[in-house]
Amino acid sequence: MILMREMEFGLPSGKAMLSVFMLVASLAFAGETNLTLTVDGVTYSNVTFGTTTPSSVSIRHSIGITTVPLDKLPPNLQQRFGYDPKKAAEYRKAEAEKQAAWQKSEQQRRDLLKQQAKEKELENKANEPKGRPEYKHGNVFHVLDDGLLLGDLSGNSYLLVGYPDQKKAVEGDEITCWAARSGKYVYIDTSGAQRTVGRYIWVRKYVLGEPI
Repeated sequence: MILMREMEFGLPSGKAMLSVFMLVASLAFAGETNLTLTVDGVTYSNVTFGTTTPSSVSIRHSIGITTVPLDKLPPNLQQRFGYDPKKAAEYRKAEAEKQAAWQKSEQQRRDLLKQQAKEKELENKANEPKGRPEYKHGNVFHVLDDGLLLGDLSGNSYLLVGYPDQKKAVEGDEITCWAARSGKYVYIDTSGAQRTVGRYIWVRKYVLGEPI
């Protein structure tokens, strides 16, 4: 905008001419359409250089992008990019160590996921209903994230999971249903003692009058 405004009133100033020159020069450099590079018998044309590391340089050429080791370049280009064999070797070693560390971490992550999946499978298998549904009747004495702890008239306690109205359940609610045994459940009571009770999966509501 400044350049156009200056040109409206006559010849562009020296500053404007310099800006134009730098723009043209940068565009010409970005193209480098006459540069051809041969590496290991492969010839790349219309080459422009990109990111440089101590051991390589990326190039954009007529049919794509690739990375070329600096030790494969002609001496003049090696000098241009400051190639140092010792620094290049140190850089490659550091990159190899980083890659190895990443691969180790990734393998550990996959192993952990596999172990967790196996444990979940075993847990699901252990929690599968075992046997025919049983008649269960009791009162809620504790609402847990895992289910409802109920106590019956005989003083037995058990965990009921899958109860449809669990979110609405409160202590003291009376529940009568059919449920299937699915292993055991361990919890810590209010006194800090560990308790083990039966675990039951809700099957359906008990209908008054049906045989038990």
